[in-house]
Amino acid sequence: MKESRKINDEVKVRESELVTLRHTVEELKAEVQVYRGELESVNTLRAEEKRIQEWQRQELVTSRQQLQATERGERLLRVQLQQTQARLERFRSRIIQTTYCAPGVPAPRELLTDQQVLEQMKQIIAERSEFQEALQQIRHQRECEECEGQEREERECWERQEYEEQEREDRKREGRERRELEELECREQEERNTSVERLRSALEESQNRVDQMPSSAEEVEEPCKHSLEEKTRMELAEAGDRLRTQQDVIEGLRRLLVTANASMSDLAGELSEKQKEELEEQRRLSELQAQALSSLRKQLARTARLLGEKEQELQEVNMRLRKREESLEEVRQAVGEKAAECRNLQDALSQGQSPLKQLHTNTEEPLASELSVLGLECKGRRHEEVIQRQRAALAELRSRMTSVEQTCAARDPQEKERGAGAGSPPSWGHSGEARGNQENLRLASVTISEASIERTLRLEMSEALDLSEMTYLDMVKVLSKVLNMTELSRSLSMKHIPRDEREKLGTQRRRDLEMLSSQISQLQTQLERKEELLQAYEKDLEQLRQQQVVVHTQRYEVERLQTELQRQIEENGLIRESLRQAQARLDQEKRLNKAIKQRKTFHLEQLEKQGTKLVYHTCVQDVFGQAPAKQKAMEEKLKRKGYEIEKLKNELRKQDQELCHTTSQLVNLQLASRMIGRQNPEE
Repeated sequence: MKESRKINDEVKVRESELVTLRHTVEELKAEVQVYRGELESVNTLRAEEKRIQEWQRQELVTSRQQLQATERGERLLRVQLQQTQARLERFRSRIIQTTYCAPGVPAPRELLTDQQVLEQMKQIIAERSEFQEALQQIRHQRECEECEGQEREERECWERQEYEEQEREDRKREGRERRELEELECREQEERNTSVERLRSALEESQNRVDQMPSSAEEVEEPCKHSLEEKTRMELAEAGDRLRTQQDVIEGLRRLLVTANASMSDLAGELSEKQKEELEEQRRLSELQAQALSSLRKQLARTARLLGEKEQELQEVNMRLRKREESLEEVRQAVGEKAAECRNLQDALSQGQSPLKQLHTNTEEPLASELSVLGLECKGRRHEEVIQRQRAALAELRSRMTSVEQTCAARDPQEKERGAGAGSPPSWGHSGEARGNQENLRLASVTISEASIERTLRLEMSEALDLSEMTYLDMVKVLSKVLNMTELSRSLSMKHIPRDEREKLGTQRRRDLEMLSSQISQLQTQLERKEELLQAYEKDLEQLRQQQVVVHTQRYEVERLQTELQRQIEENGLIRESLRQAQARLDQEKRLNKAIKQRKTFHLEQLEKQGTKLVYHTCVQDVFGQAPAKQKAMEEKLKRKGYEIEKLKNELRKQDQELCHTTSQLVNLQLASRMIGRQNPEE
């Protein structure tokens, strides 16, 4: 009876163990399904990360292309600015050349300012006005002298023979003076060359300064995307709320894990070999999941690095934008200075136009007949020969005048002594004749000196007019070259042209001056338009800065969310480690149960060996029904524990889903911030 009772008890124990093992197998199957679902979610996350990486690569390629396009636009703007600056510098250098190439103006030894150039031009204009006043005085004197010219013509008849001899001497002297003039022209040419070289060096220095300016002048557009910013802010607020709820859930799960560990420590059961294999498979799956999580963490670290690199790139772009703003301000200042120079030069040209017209009108009336005669005589190659003859004749006249004056001065005291020594009345006639001869000689010398002075004045007048014509023509040529105006190439001198053609040439010159003024006004309008463009660029840059501030705030919020996400990931890792520890405890308990089971099987084998000798007996029936009650209680306990474990697993799943959702939101926010950061430098 005792043995039969023991056998029945062992059978009941085995049945209860089998029931517990079945429940554990079902639980393990459920866990396997859970792990499979987690693996599928991990695979989906990997696919999403790969897709995000490919999209990021495509965006990087597009951003590089857009940066190249912006750099090309900057280069074009720099080239245009350099061309305009070179034109303005050339215009300034030509104006300086025209002002300092005038006769009597010293060459500059240092760099010139605009004020110095204007002062020099004012000085030249004042000198020309003085010269005009002198011409008016000479004209008045000439009118007075024309009355005396009729009387002189009668006296000049007997002087023609002497005049021919004096012309020979004048030719020789003119040759000498011609050589001296050529030497002076060579010296002036050398001084001009030195001044041109200095101006070229100054232009090269200014061009180097302009090249150093990063210029830029890139075209920026305003991307007003307030809706996107509001969406990002709303998503950030929602993500913060979700993180708070997740923190509360994590705290509740921790409490449940503590209770589960306490309940699992109470469990003690036995497992078969199949169940052990299933547990090993589950361990492998858990290890694979841990590897996948580590790879995901690495990918998150890579994305963080990429974000840092892109932030550095944005900082570099901001530095470039600041440099370009500085270069734009410098260019704007240079453009304003050049516009002021153009206005001053236009005023100077308008002021220089009036004295030139007055000079032409004043010199045309008194010298019209003389210049026409000289023009007819001096056409072609004979011009220089006639000038040399006139200069030689003037030199001979001057020398003879000096000799006659010396002889007259020597004869006066001798005649006085003779008159005093004679003391006779007949000597009065001789002295009267001598005095008449002396008076005639004095009158002749005076007339010769006046004629020579008049001729020298005429020659000086003609030379001054030639110089004024040459300077005017040089100035017109320089302006035509600077402004690329081929219509000004018809500029001719008024010296060898009759009056009818002179009037036509005067009208042509007026038209040329009107064209020059219109061209300069066009340049001024272009400069004003460029200033307006620069102001628009500055406004766009200010808007860009405001958007960059917004982007920085969004990045700060994204970083804060990333830190919170990392903290949640760490907490989840701790929770999983606690689950692993609980699973290890279960494994230890299962091993203990297995060892106990092996001992029981050994004891049962011994009982079977002894059973051949035993006598069969009838088991005591369970009259009170305690065995099914115990089974029900055990089943209820197992169901409760299974329910608690399933509840914990469901909560873990919910946490994983929420983490995935938050990670996806963070990725979307990062992508939106990147898109905004890329659109800002493009614009």
